[in-house]
Amino acid sequence: MIVIGVSNRKIHTQKRGKPVNKGGKHAKRYYFLYYYDQDGVFCSKRISKIEAFFRKFQKKKQIKFVCATCNRSFKSYNQKKKDIKCPYCD
Repeated sequence: MIVIGVSNRKIHTQKRGKPVNKGGKHAKRYYFLYYYDQDGVFCSKRISKIEAFFRKFQKKKQIKFVCATCNRSFKSYNQKKKDIKCPYCD
């Protein structure tokens, strides 16, 4: 799992439990975790305040690079420019 970000948003729930995306006056704040799973699919899930504090330290920075030989762009997570290998040229 590659953690991209942690943020909070307001969700107002109706009486029957259906979530509604309204940031009203009495809406509660919930923390959400945004991540990529092993298959590379972007996902989000609701987490607690304590877990949100620890997940903020696990965030990975996504950097876009362009290969010098094949001129294709690709994204990499927390790599230095010296250690970059193009996935298309290999």
